[in-house]
Amino acid sequence: MSKNVPDVKCKRCEHKWTPRKTTKPTVCPKCNSLYWDRERTRKREAYDLASKWAKEYNVSREQAKIAVKYNVNPDVICPECHGFLAVPAKAPDVKRCDCGYIDRLIEKMQTEGKL
Repeated sequence: MSKNVPDVKCKRCEHKWTPRKTTKPTVCPKCNSLYWDRERTRKREAYDLASKWAKEYNVSREQAKIAVKYNVNPDVICPECHGFLAVPAKAPDVKRCDCGYIDRLIEKMQTEGKL
């Protein structure tokens, strides 16, 4: 390895390495990203957050994507029609739940004695 080759750092996975050649590396050796020299985009960060929320809250990816878009808890989104059960103040123009899910949920909880 040549001493005049500077170390490089992947902006995706934060991996640092010394390239073998003096030319610009094509991929990160750790994460194999072709875009190792570029920051992650907001769109990708939103996608990652939606994936995380889908697993964490045990909701569908569609519910999680809508929750990330409006920055709300995924629990306020109907699992059947993907409309909002409670409309957030930030987004008064969003689709409201009109499938009757919340009414069925309340009825079920009343019969089980939880309300």
